[in-house]
Amino acid sequence: MFNIQAKFEDCNINAWSETGKEFKFNTEDTFNGVTSDTITVTPLQLSYILQMNLHNDGEPEGFEKMYESLEPLFKDWPNGLRPIP
Repeated sequence: MFNIQAKFEDCNINAWSETGKEFKFNTEDTFNGVTSDTITVTPLQLSYILQMNLHNDGEPEGFEKMYESLEPLFKDWPNGLRPIP
């Protein structure tokens, strides 16, 4: 079982998986307590999310490719719940 929880500013990121082949993923805006829907992401997509959040300006090397993969997943999410810039 894999369970990843991280906090970046006002956003909690939660990811969990039984096998590590795909992850259930959601976020929570800790400022107002709103939680996103739960979606499924690949390990690669999860690594992109973490790389963007861990980088000091949100633009790690190759971020364009990362954003291209992630934007369709989060395009309809409210800004406070989006785990990417």
